[in-house]
Amino acid sequence: MAATIEAHGLRKRFGKTTALDGLDLVAASGQVVAVLGPNGAGKTTFVRALATLLRPDSGTLRVAGHDVRKSPRAVRRMIGLAGQFAAVEPAMTGRENLEMVARLCGQDRRTAKTSAAAVLGQLGLTEAGDRLVRTYSGGMRRRLDLGASLVGAPRLLLLDEPTTGARPAQPDRAVGRDPHARSGRYRRAADHPIPRRGRPSGKPDRDHRPRPCGRDRHADGAQAPRRRQRRRAARPQRAGPRERRRDARTPRSRRGADR
Repeated sequence: MAATIEAHGLRKRFGKTTALDGLDLVAASGQVVAVLGPNGAGKTTFVRALATLLRPDSGTLRVAGHDVRKSPRAVRRMIGLAGQFAAVEPAMTGRENLEMVARLCGQDRRTAKTSAAAVLGQLGLTEAGDRLVRTYSGGMRRRLDLGASLVGAPRLLLLDEPTTGARPAQPDRAVGRDPHARSGRYRRAADHPIPRRGRPSGKPDRDHRPRPCGRDRHADGAQAPRRRQRRRAARPQRAGPRERRRDARTPRSRRGADR
C-alpha cells in the first residue's frame, strides 16, 4: 500500500530550540493515526511542515509522493487542515464559510452548496447554518472549523488538537462517521508517540505518566473531607457585619477595654 506520509531524518530548529530532531515516520494510506507527545515535542511543527506552512531545515518529507519543499502547491491541493484554534470568519454565516472554502478548493457553485449542506448536517449545525458565526459558541466554532477542513474532500486530513473546545462525541461525529473516513480516505497524523526531542518511540514517556496530585487525594477517598473540615475549624473567625457596625460606633479609646 502506498504511503501517504513519508518523513526521513526531519529536522527543524527555532534559534537554539530543536523542535524536530531526526524524525522518521511512514504512514500508509487508509489509516487514522495520532501524534502523541508532551508540550514542546514538535507535534504542531510536524503538522505545519506537512501543510507546507514552514520549511524543514533538513531531511525529506513527502505527501502522497510530492515533496513539500519542491511541490508545495501539489501538496496543498490534497490536504485539509484544522489548526489548534478555529479559523472561521465571524462576519459570515456558517454556510457561507463552508461554501467559500469549497469554492477555494476548486468546486463550482452548485457543488459547493451541496458540500456545505452535507457537512453542516454531518456536524449537527444545520439549524445554525444561516446564523452569523459571531453568535456561535466556542464549541460550535470548533465544529465549523473542522467542517471547513472536510468540505473540500481532501485526500489527507490534518487535525491539530481536534478535541479542543469540543465535546467528546464531536470529533467522532466529524471524522469517525464520515463516509470518506470509513472508506479509508482520510488520515489524522500520526500514531507514534514523540518524546521531548522529536524522535518517535513506541514506549510512553516515564516523566509524563498520570500521577495523583494534591495531598488530599487518597485511595479510600475518606481522608480529604476530614482534612478540609479540620482546616476550616483552625481558620480564625472573622467578625460578622453586626460586630463591624458596633466597632464603628464605639470610640477607639473604649474598643480595647471592651475586648
